[in-house]
Amino acid sequence: MAQAPLYIISGFVILGIHALILFLAAKLFKLDLFTCGVASLANVGGVASAPILAAAYSEALIPIGVLMALMGYVIGTGGGLLVGKILSMI
Repeated sequence: MAQAPLYIISGFVILGIHALILFLAAKLFKLDLFTCGVASLANVGGVASAPILAAAYSEALIPIGVLMALMGYVIGTGGGLLVGKILSMI
């Protein structure tokens, strides 16, 4: 339990990096608030929460939320395996 503050701070740092990358990508690609919000929630919350946010904008956008979440799973799994491989070589 003594290390819990370190883990909490690490979580906030990771979310801060996520927000910074999302902000830079939104400016670079001129993305709207819907795309940024659903993409962020798809990365953080996954398939369970991204379609709910998409439905808040329009029911027709639910499949887009599901697709973004599935893409997040695929890219995240591949990225995690790549990072794991790089770290094991170090």
